[in-house]
Amino acid sequence: MDLEQIMLLVQRRYGFLREIDRLTRELKEALERKDEVSVRLLLQMRAEEMAKIEECQEELWKLAGQDRDHSAYLKQLLSCEPRQNQPGGSFEEKKILEIRQKSLELLRDIRKLDERLNLSTGGEKSFYKKTSSEK
Repeated sequence: MDLEQIMLLVQRRYGFLREIDRLTRELKEALERKDEVSVRLLLQMRAEEMAKIEECQEELWKLAGQDRDHSAYLKQLLSCEPRQNQPGGSFEEKKILEIRQKSLELLRDIRKLDERLNLSTGGEKSFYKKTSSEK
């Protein structure tokens, strides 16, 4: 399995997350200005970045191919809690886990901001309002 290619895809995915973060912050500003044209454009741009993340994920799974061992290893590498991983491993494995940790932190920030925006604009119809009431 090509760990360098996996590392590059994980880094690319992190770059798309950073762009989503930037767009979400711009979306917040556009909502505050009540600029509906910018809001629609920013939502479309965010959706495009999310599609790019999905493409990266598909490429990652293609790298594992049909080999069960590679697939299991890749799944473990991409889904384990980065901080809990043991200190050993190759440079690429360490870098993948480091990028994943930064990605998780950024994703948490994006979700918090998105939730606040969604609750403020959606009110009772907010996705997050429905989710929290279903728990």
